[in-house]
Amino acid sequence: MGKTGTTNEFRDALFVGSTYGPEGITVAVRIGFDDNRSLGPKETSGRVALPVFKELMLRVYREKLVGPVPEFPAQMEQSINDYLAGDSNAKGESLTGLNPSNPPAALSARFADGGEASQRRP
Repeated sequence: MGKTGTTNEFRDALFVGSTYGPEGITVAVRIGFDDNRSLGPKETSGRVALPVFKELMLRVYREKLVGPVPEFPAQMEQSINDYLAGDSNAKGESLTGLNPSNPPAALSARFADGGEASQRRP
């Protein structure tokens, strides 16, 4: 998952993306010149920053620089695929396809100082 961003006059192209879940990693890519000149017409984040992110992530996981690729929940992936395919049953549902009467467990994290944070998933 990720988000692109291109500044005015194509001066900077940004992409921040993550692999899924608590074991996932997040990477930010910025393409631009230090003197603030334009990258050129139509040099958007999807054209210049996203490919760098993709190659970096493929290499990180291929060379096992981090743990295994986090597995995306099959139910979420199927709901997204159904939505993108125009499945009339998927339209209007949340992309997660989760049952609101049976919410998922709270997320929690432990910090190095022994503290803990938790948050209920939406």
